[in-house]
Amino acid sequence: MNTWLFDDKDRTFNIEKEDAIKAVYFICRLTQNQGNRGMSGVLSTKQDLIGGIFDRWINIIPESIVFNKGILPKISNGKKVEVITDYYSYDPSSDKAGIAPDVIGLRINHNIVPFVQFNEKWCPVNDMPQIELKTFKKTDYMVSLRNQGYDEKYLVMVQSEFRVDYLIPYFDQSIFNDSIYNEMKIDDSKFVISNNNHFLNELEKVDISNNNIGKVSLIKITRADAFMRSATHCEQGVSVEWLKKIELADCPKSIKMSIPLSSLCFKNSYNLYTFNEKWYSGINEEGIPYRSTKKRNGIIENTKVRTLDFYVDDIDAIEVIRMAKYSLTIRASKDAVINGVEIKKDNYYLLSYSCLPRENSGEEYFMQKDLICFVDSYEKELTDKLEAIVKNN
Repeated sequence: MNTWLFDDKDRTFNIEKEDAIKAVYFICRLTQNQGNRGMSGVLSTKQDLIGGIFDRWINIIPESIVFNKGILPKISNGKKVEVITDYYSYDPSSDKAGIAPDVIGLRINHNIVPFVQFNEKWCPVNDMPQIELKTFKKTDYMVSLRNQGYDEKYLVMVQSEFRVDYLIPYFDQSIFNDSIYNEMKIDDSKFVISNNNHFLNELEKVDISNNNIGKVSLIKITRADAFMRSATHCEQGVSVEWLKKIELADCPKSIKMSIPLSSLCFKNSYNLYTFNEKWYSGINEEGIPYRSTKKRNGIIENTKVRTLDFYVDDIDAIEVIRMAKYSLTIRASKDAVINGVEIKKDNYYLLSYSCLPRENSGEEYFMQKDLICFVDSYEKELTDKLEAIVKNN
């Protein structure tokens, strides 16, 4: 069981249908801007239509929720304060409009305070905080950041959990009336001879009673440079491995190795552990680890890869008894914790890793989601700045 779950009730906020109306409108217009073509992905040639486009852009919804329901009410000083979201349409290329931060300003009562302004390109307003919001799903194992000039920007990290049918409240409710449902019912006497095993089920009515489409949790307020310092830097074309699962394992019939976990890694300045060259097939001339795979034709292929840092509260309590390409089998000499998972004395555990291929991707910073607590916090600094802006306007 992971002991570091993000379930603080005071930092978790429901997303109601009305909370996301503007985002839904924006995404619908964004979809129509595609004309007669779908939206292409960065890593694939898949052409998404409106459903896929909504799933890509759904992360703009938590921005207003976490500020308007979580951060700003605590510093409003009796004023009506809300964030202003970037709903402009533009090309974010560096040689064109550039990228605006996620929060472009505040509306304080009837006064607008811009944090950025557009002068042929997006430019920060002096002494105003530059704020990016990074949303990841509850099911995600890791969080990442591409440095698009974010170094000194605040990074608000949140976790979202949307209903799988989150768009249903936005459909025309007349679609789901009883007359349409009754027209869809099929005459069993004409089509069903026998259904004793109940393999066939009648269509159920769509439930339109719930206007809560999900929830969002505020996890961390830091700065982009602080996150990048504590995260694992994957250079261009370097794939990333992450710890996907820790599970109890049976005692092996034979133990062919027994080495301390500490011999495979070193402790970094953020109290996390980084794997050394013994975990990989080798290190290339650029100092980047790689894994070797033998192809059917006998050719050895080397893939550049980095494995995400991990946390152990007592590394001397852990020994490795088996090591494979994407897994470690360990034994604990006493109770310990690895990435928030409790490891019990004298038990065996299998640590399973997965790999995200990035041969055609640019540089990016990755971190195991459960370890965000090790990133430096800038929450007080940002809220103090926002409170001063609210008081002065």
